[in-house]
Amino acid sequence: MHLQGMTVQKQMVLQKWINHKIKCRKDKLKRCLSISTSLRLLQTTYSHIIAVCKPFSCSSRQHMLFWLLKDA
Repeated sequence: MHLQGMTVQKQMVLQKWINHKIKCRKDKLKRCLSISTSLRLLQTTYSHIIAVCKPFSCSSRQHMLFWLLKDA
């Protein structure tokens, strides 16, 4: 960037703007990483819950079918 010919005040304003842009990019990156980590944790938790619940859901369907046929 060409800073020659700019007043000190304009250079300071430009530097503040650049610093703000850098800070916004860092904040955006942190938010994206945070969301990514949250989704990964959610997927892991979900897979563990499904692994534990799956045998019970299969047996409950069989019992439900048994009770439906028993009443028929």
